[in-house]
Amino acid sequence: MEIIQTFVESWDRQCACLNSVAELITEENKHVTPSADGWPLYHQLAHVHLVRLEWFKKASNNPDLDIKHFFREEGDRWVPSDDLPVLKAALIHLGEVISAWLPGALAEGKPSGGYDHPAFFMQHQIWHEGWHIGLILLALRLNGEEPAEEWEEAKLWGRWRVE
Repeated sequence: MEIIQTFVESWDRQCACLNSVAELITEENKHVTPSADGWPLYHQLAHVHLVRLEWFKKASNNPDLDIKHFFREEGDRWVPSDDLPVLKAALIHLGEVISAWLPGALAEGKPSGGYDHPAFFMQHQIWHEGWHIGLILLALRLNGEEPAEEWEEAKLWGRWRVE
């Protein structure tokens, strides 16, 4: 596999991991938090989408990208949407948009949007999303909804290796 294709595949696998974890979030558990002061699960998804979107706009030099975020201003606070079907669909869509952009950007290899190279944008997103996946899984565990080892192997860890 060529290196550019490998990087794109890495991004796609990360998106599949996040999308799988997002499917564990339901109307019944979307308010669960990983700690007393932690964000609810729906907030985790809205935040991941926002970070993906805003950094992608910078990295792709496309500040006017016609994709919206899911926070609304209420007084001096920004409140995330808790509309799970919309959040989940938006994460899938933005993941696909970034995946389509990556091959050309990686081949060009130019610094952009605060990143030395588009590969660093991708790695930043993967690291950030992994952090939030961990928080989501912790919240589910604390709520008595920890995924089975078999699920984690199939939907998370097994996506990264060939055995």
